[in-house]
Amino acid sequence: MELDAFLKYIGLPSINAARRDGWIHFHHLYTQVVEHRALIISNKNPTSSIESVTVHFEIAKEAVGDEMPFKVTWTILDKNGKSGEIFVLNSYSLKP
Repeated sequence: MELDAFLKYIGLPSINAARRDGWIHFHHLYTQVVEHRALIISNKNPTSSIESVTVHFEIAKEAVGDEMPFKVTWTILDKNGKSGEIFVLNSYSLKP
């Protein structure tokens, strides 16, 4: 909702205006931009136990029907030096 409000504020269409899977397609593009760059948590939030998050993007070797599968792995590092991973499997339409 915040992204849609921002886009509206600067005069751009909603993320779903051009394609029904707009958010998923945006997620696929965004993760490629921030891939392998640590997203550092600001010191302005002293209650956060997370130090940084790193994103890894993998796209399938081939489409499945009209869908292109991809995997995003989020590696989370906490302030105690421990880390863990979460991954999401998704796909976007090749025919928006």
